[in-house]
Amino acid sequence: MVDLGAISKKAIILCAVRDPKQVIRFPGDGNPLGGLELMLDHSLLSHQQIVDRIVQETSVSREKVALIEAVEPVISYGAEKAKIVLALVHPSDLIAPESWDPLPQIIVKLPKDKTRVPYIKVMQILAGGYDSSALAVELSQELLTQLKAFTEEDQSTSD
Repeated sequence: MVDLGAISKKAIILCAVRDPKQVIRFPGDGNPLGGLELMLDHSLLSHQQIVDRIVQETSVSREKVALIEAVEPVISYGAEKAKIVLALVHPSDLIAPESWDPLPQIIVKLPKDKTRVPYIKVMQILAGGYDSSALAVELSQELLTQLKAFTEEDQSTSD
């Protein structure tokens, strides 16, 4: 269950829906952070508000919406603070129109700063490659072993 806490008054919902060509697209409402903007009422459950906003925008039934996770604790955009929430819609129940942006187009429209990081995490989650403990420069042990063997081999041939 997605818990946004009381840190942020705003959620940006990235609701992934496939188009006929299987490109993942996201409905948007024109806000500068992409996706669907939701002003949270902290007296209500945040996950219900998020699903309601998706249903309002896409007309898909509530049961077909799966909330994945709150991707980033808080991002800042000017004076605004928001949480990024990733949601999926069951593919047989909604076909994304080509007017909805794919994630790379959303990212390009964002400022060239830390604001893009949670969107890149969303891309990694959708690709199945996100690991919250991994660093961008972290190498697997297998790759380190191969690099070490290659380096040792190169040194022995140059001697």
